[in-house]
Amino acid sequence: MKKQYVQSGRASTQNVNGYFREIQITFPKAYKTIPTVVASLISVQTDSITVRLGCSVRDISTTGCKVYAMDPEGNITSQGYMITWIAVGEIN
Repeated sequence: MKKQYVQSGRASTQNVNGYFREIQITFPKAYKTIPTVVASLISVQTDSITVRLGCSVRDISTTGCKVYAMDPEGNITSQGYMITWIAVGEIN
């Protein structure tokens, strides 16, 4: 049976343009194979924009991934967001 290793963390986002923000996540310990990664937005301001927001995990590798926070209406420029993430997979 393969041993699964869980790593997690949180990070603040950087504004890329008016539609999304991105954060590069580097795993504290590299995985043997590409892990499963889930992310969520936290610490969101309490206004109407928060109901439209979503986040997506992309470019997953054994050493990290990118997480994007998105607003389909392009109104994400002045807000502060944190992303929390969790990764599960095999460790060398």
